[in-house]
Formats: sequence, C-alpha cells, structure tokens
Amino acid sequence: MTSSSPAASAVETEATGAQQLTARYDGREFTLPAEVEGWPLQLIAASVGMRAGRLVADHAVIARALEELLGEQWPAFLAAFPRRRQLVPASTAFAGAAGFAAREDDLAFGALPRLLAGLAEYPEAIEATLGELGVDYRDRWRFDELGRRRLTLRQIHVRLSYCAPDSPLGIAQNGGRRPFNGAELLLMDLYEVLARKRHPSRPMSAQALAERASIEEKIEAERAAYRERHKVTSIAGRRQSAIETARANARLGKGSA
Repeated sequence: MTSSSPAASAVETEATGAQQLTARYDGREFTLPAEVEGWPLQLIAASVGMRAGRLVADHAVIARALEELLGEQWPAFLAAFPRRRQLVPASTAFAGAAGFAAREDDLAFGALPRLLAGLAEYPEAIEATLGELGVDYRDRWRFDELGRRRLTLRQIHVRLSYCAPDSPLGIAQNGGRRPFNGAELLLMDLYEVLARKRHPSRPMSAQALAERASIEEKIEAERAAYRERHKVTSIAGRRQSAIETARANARLGKGSA
C-alpha cells in the first residue's frame, strides 16, 4: 500500500531502494532521481540568496537547477509551464515529493536550500547534534550491503527539524549562547512586571538591538552636549564665574534704578 503523503512516499522510496520517485505539479507527473544527493545541490543551494539585506529567490538559477534535475523532461515541462512565475511552485512541489516540505519562509525547492545552508555553515554543530541523537553523520557517505545510503539528506532534515533548542546546532545558531527555555523566559516576564523594566538578558532581535543602540547614542550625545555647555574646569573657575555673574547683576540693578 502506497501512501499519498509526499513525506511518506519519500520514506518508502528510501526503504525499498527505488531509483526514482514521482513528483506531481499542477496535474502533471515528473520522474526524479530518488536519491537527493544526485540532484544539482550546488544550484539548489544558490537558488536562494541575500539581496539588499533580504532573502530572495533567483529565478535564473532555479531554471538551471530544474533543467538539470528534469533532464529529458525539461522541454515537456517548459511546454506545459512556460511562465517564470511557475518555476518556484514547481521546485517546491518537487522538493516536497522528496520529503523537504516548505515552510512559509522557504522561497524555492522547499526546505532543501535551508538544509544545505545549515550543513555548509554549521557542519560540526550538526555532526554533534546528530551524535547526541545516536546518528553518525559520516553515514551520509556510507552504504549498506544493498547499496543504499545509510543516512540520507531527508533523514538529516527530519532529525534537525525536531532537535532541542539547546542542542549544539541551536547554540551555534544563537551565536554560541544556549537559548533560554520556557521557564527562564517566564521568570524574565515576572521580573519585568515587578521591576517595570526590561530584563538585561532578554533576547532581542537585531532590529531591536539596533534601535536600543541608537537611543543610547542619542542619550549619550545629549549628555555630552550638556556637559560641554556647563563645563567648569576648577574651583577658581566656578568662583570667577560667580563673581562675573554678580557684577553683571549689579550693573543691571544700577541701570534700572
């Protein structure tokens, strides 16, 4: 019995050692390599990148990746879906069939570019996290007696998707600091209610940190300006200033008399 769920289908494909999987997009079926390690991973990783400070999908790269992935099916794909706007949803459907369903913030090829970026940026943390789960990351490049990969990219993706926030990967992604758990955040909430100010260890977004730094800079600039306007360097200087003020007041008094 074959499940209709893309994730279940990917599991069954791996278990049976099938060479191909079937992916559906907009009523049409396409045959893809069952082993995702054989997909054009470099192009898929490059299909999502940063531009002007935000993540964007590169449609030219997506097209090249789909052409290489589909092979002889590429002309039929273009004939059925000739518009640029169809590239992203097609890539998402194909990745979903392989077990890499997209989140809301995934822009192309489902979760696969996000996984590849993590493997490139945090290889040691991922190896340590998988090790805590009893999985040897080196099995990604090992095969069993039937020629099946002992650890697939899909399996890595599933395990990392459900790892603990304070796992080695979670710590690495948090700038080397252990993320706060629910109880610690609750205590911060209570502190802020009682103290009527922000807890000094409260996690802040990059935007919030920038806003706070800007406010602190303005406050310090105002303090420096105030000190400059009221700068008196010595006791003698303060006395002289007082004498001059008294004389000025006396002259004003005589003038009004």
